[in-house]
Amino acid sequence: MAKTKTDETEGRNGPSHEDIQMAVHAQLEWNQKRAELNGAIGKFRKGLKAQGISLGTLDSLVRMLEWTPEEVKADFSERQWYAEAMRLPVGSQLEMFGGESTPEPVRDQLKWFNAGYKNGLAGIGWPDEPPDGCPPECAQEYGKGHEQGSEIVRAAFLKRQAEMGPLDNPYVKDDTGPDPGGPTADEAVFSEVE
Repeated sequence: MAKTKTDETEGRNGPSHEDIQMAVHAQLEWNQKRAELNGAIGKFRKGLKAQGISLGTLDSLVRMLEWTPEEVKADFSERQWYAEAMRLPVGSQLEMFGGESTPEPVRDQLKWFNAGYKNGLAGIGWPDEPPDGCPPECAQEYGKGHEQGSEIVRAAFLKRQAEMGPLDNPYVKDDTGPDPGGPTADEAVFSEVE
């Protein structure tokens, strides 16, 4: 007597072996098609890059085509706000990096001050340990920037902590109650019964 599908899967709520095998076969075909398409897209993108197109910027703008004008404006405004918070050279902050008329040594000092500032904000490294490539004459400026960036984060952390107030932590014992070395309420009642 031949087995039926219900005989093979008796006690099972899932697909049969044949269903699984056919799904694997179909998935492998689709994987091959995906690999071929990814290869073609890769060649196309290399051609764009060779033309000088910035792929990351292009991708970002293509996604924005589906957005409303308000969403696009909000995105650019938010990026500007975040860049200003990290002291990146956008808008009016450009003068912090020196202009064409700024002497080269001063421009270098401004560059390393800002590098220190960003590292201080991000918590990277130490003020007295500038990264490789920092000229000795700019190490002090790097340290000043690092300290300034670190201080901004420290002040923001302390402000946030003060706004939150004390936290209820069940793992920290409250030492304002009865003597921790004395008997508990249950122990006191038990001793009175004896």
